Amino acid sequence: MISDRDKGLLLAELILGPLMAVAHCCHHLKENFTDKFGRSLAPLFWAIARARTEGQYNTAMQKLRETKAAAATYLENAHPESWAEAWFPGRRYGHDTSNIVESVNKTLKLDRELPITTLLDSIWHRVMQHRATRLAAAIKEEAAGSTWSSWAGGIIVEGRKWSGGNRVSLQGTYFFYELY
Repeated sequence: MISDRDKGLLLAELILGPLMAVAHCCHHLKENFTDKFGRSLAPLFWAIARARTEGQYNTAMQKLRETKAAAATYLENAHPESWAEAWFPGRRYGHDTSNIVESVNKTLKLDRELPITTLLDSIWHRVMQHRATRLAAAIKEEAAGSTWSSWAGGIIVEGRKWSGGNRVSLQGTYFFYELY
């Protein structure tokens, strides 16, 4: 669960306890951190939060300590095991903010107040409608003779443009590729 430390979520954390891994939203922590110590420290914060190993974390934390020792102490006291990738006990799968929750909340803005079974039914219908729309688009593109969807076709066109600037050059008895 990614939490912004809202009071309602604190209760859920207490109730569920060891049944789940609680990750605190780095965006919310960064906002509090930069309000207190200045926006210029945001890149150092993200280097610390996204460090994958203990060594990377310590190096980034040392850089912050050299820049502003009080800021480093603040982050060390903010329970890094709940927000720093290097110390998190589980896997965050690249989710260091609660942005995905914000997106879901925006999508379900009106539905969130529904009873749970009605909410689940509404989500199911929304997903089925989205899948039906995508299927209809795929059938239409296939009927028109397209090998790829327009999205995939766009990626292929961009890849071809990029690769058109590459060339193979002979360098001694070995080949190497120059990328432009």
